[in-house]
Parts: sequence; structure tokens; C-alpha cells
Amino acid sequence: MAYAVPAIILRVLVYDYPHQKSSDLVVRTFLFLYTSFIYAFLWLQWLILIFTLKINFINCEIIVDIMRIMQYNILYIAKVLQHTTICCTIQGETDMYKSTEEFNSKIKSVMITEEEIKEKIAQAAKEIDSWYDGTPILLVSILKGAFVFMADICRAVTVPCEIGFMCAKSYYSGTQSSGVVSITMDLDQDVSNYHVVIIEDIIDTGRTLNDVVKLLKGRNPKSLRIVTLLDKPARRVVELEADVTLFTIPDKFIIGYGLDCGEYFRNLPYIAEFREEEN
Repeated sequence: MAYAVPAIILRVLVYDYPHQKSSDLVVRTFLFLYTSFIYAFLWLQWLILIFTLKINFINCEIIVDIMRIMQYNILYIAKVLQHTTICCTIQGETDMYKSTEEFNSKIKSVMITEEEIKEKIAQAAKEIDSWYDGTPILLVSILKGAFVFMADICRAVTVPCEIGFMCAKSYYSGTQSSGVVSITMDLDQDVSNYHVVIIEDIIDTGRTLNDVVKLLKGRNPKSLRIVTLLDKPARRVVELEADVTLFTIPDKFIIGYGLDCGEYFRNLPYIAEFREEEN
């Protein structure tokens, strides 16, 4: 249908368009405004058609469908605006890294040292080893933040195991605790043959991970557990607890050891607090 065309344009060109460069922000903003204009034009056409044909608003199912579509589009546009705002903010932060000194100036303080991480990983790996009962273990990492943690913990595990990677995007409305999960990269394995262990970098609100857990449980694994590097309980909006938590941290903006700000700082061997701009 006609209204599906701008929806596709909005998703592919506006939301999923690469956002590492300032020029991309300009393109995305233009495309968003253009697509919004198309939406407004289409809704106007629908209203004209409705009033011209004198359609009964109460009994006509097409009106209900249109309202649902409009509600979805409003929520999606709000998500795009939020995403664009975040990208613009991060772009402002990362444009300044013209030297190592400027880069390091954004590291406010080291919260967890490299040695502390290594010690906790060894303990977590022993816990994973204890879950082995002859059935293969599948370590699942949700990209991108957990890739460093996954690399270290899978080398510390001594029992037979495989690894798998997933990419997931979730869309929520307001304060709802669940939403629509879009899996942009899925596992190759049939999880029904494995003990699945999700290797997570940080549990924040828990919404995306909670929905991924539901999705994987629906595939009937032998068992499913969560091992998280960091837990930020102050931000939780769903009932979700990890089976193994290496560190519990306060509600601060953290970077390092796979965690980023605008794709920077993932390479730090420790976990640090990010120095945000002062107002």
C-alpha cells in the first residue's frame, strides 16, 4: 500500500543509515523531514477520501487500521528523533578527539581495573564449567558491547563449548517494559541441542535482554542462563536477574572493555567513568 513506501524509506535511509560522519546527520535529517512530509500528505489524502465518500467512522474497519498505522508511525518517528539526537550529541563529543591527550581527558576515573576483571572472569568461567553435564554449552554474545568479554571468558572456560553471536534492536513505547525485538543477526545453531549461556556486557534497564531471553526460551534450549559483566540495578525496569554477575555498579556513564561512547573507548583494558560535558 502507498503508506508503506515512506515507512520503508524512513527505516532504511533515516534510521539504519550509517551515522559516523557529520555529513550523514545532514542527510538523515533531510530524509526525515522529506519522509514526514510524505506521511502528512498521505494522511491528508485519507481524510479527504473518508469525508468525500462519507464513510461511517464507527463501523468502518479501515479507519481502525489507519489509526493503528498512524500510532505505529508516530512511535517510530519519535524513536528516529531520539536516535538522531543521541547521534548528534555523540558526534559533538567524538569530533574533538584530535589527539591522545583529548581522548584521555574524557576518562574521568577508573572504576574497575584490568586485574580485577581478569580475577572475576576466572571465577565466572569455573561457574560455567560446573554447568557442563555432557550436553554442549553455547555461549551467546549480543553485539557489540560484549565482544571483549566474550573473547576473554570463552578462553577461560575449559569444558566443550561453542560460541554464537546475535544483534538485536528493540522498540518500546513510553514506559512499557516490553516491545518489539528485531533480530538483525541471528544464531546459526539450533539452541534446543545446547545449554545456552548469554554473555552480556551490562544489564541496564533489562528490556532488550529480557525480550531476547523470551525469544531464546521459545526455541526450547536445554537450559538458559545469563552471565553479565556489569549490573546496573538502579536502572532496571523489568524483573530480570543474571545467574552470574561479575560487578554491580552505580548509575554512571561507563566506557571501556567493549563499552563505548560513539564507538570510541571499546579498546580500553579497564572499565572507567566517562567525563561528560558540564552544562
